[in-house]
Amino acid sequence: MTKQLLIFGLILLTNQLFGQSSVLIQDAVEKKMIQYKISGSWNQYGKTQFLDADGQYFGKCMTIDIKSKVDSTVWIYIINGLMLMCEDTATQDMIITKPIYVELEPKRSKTIQLYAMCSEIHDGMPSSQTSYTLGKMADNNLVSITKAIDEMFMQNVVGQGAVWAFTDNATEEEIRKYGATDASIEMTIQILNRAGVSTQLNPSSTTHTDSTFVHADFPVKNVIPERNVISIDAYIFYSTCGIILLLLGSTIFLVIRKRKNIDDKNTLP
Repeated sequence: MTKQLLIFGLILLTNQLFGQSSVLIQDAVEKKMIQYKISGSWNQYGKTQFLDADGQYFGKCMTIDIKSKVDSTVWIYIINGLMLMCEDTATQDMIITKPIYVELEPKRSKTIQLYAMCSEIHDGMPSSQTSYTLGKMADNNLVSITKAIDEMFMQNVVGQGAVWAFTDNATEEEIRKYGATDASIEMTIQILNRAGVSTQLNPSSTTHTDSTFVHADFPVKNVIPERNVISIDAYIFYSTCGIILLLLGSTIFLVIRKRKNIDDKNTLP
């Protein structure tokens, strides 16, 4: 959480330098800066899936429509570990598993797909007909798991198993019913160990920092951000480059100005 707050502070400072503002989506709603609508991405009636993977309850499985109500451009920050609560109690509540920033122009609307996972193993799957609202942040253990999922690029059945192992105390037998294999369960345990969270799958967990192991059955996919939607790592990179260029330009200007003043002084009679 501390790292995410530091990142958000860097984004806020950068955007202030360039005349833009950044705000958590919860705060934007509270301040009536935006309107939003959240639903699942799967159209159960047309049998059409708008997903980036093969899951209806993990990957880019949620859709949010955001409409600006202010007269300036804002960057909306959707944080990792934020809960999405379904109005239908028979349908799964979801949790964000990859944070993003969304550039929202004045009085304009934007539709974005969100990386999320199910937090209730036995409830129904979200679809485009189910409505969701923004919830609160998940507890620290679950946030640690979603951060590990993001860091290890496991927006798939591997990461979903890790979430269920904590939220539903799911056993190995239970997650196998939803497509888990020997290889995926091994990697699910790696996520839990990295997060430092003990479950029935890893009862003697210790914090694990090695994320280099990737099984051939679950290749890491390079996710290219959508237009005006930037992942945290990309945003840090571009923001840092912008600040460095700004400081470098200012330094060069001051050096040239100082040298010119010295030359002018030397040419005085």
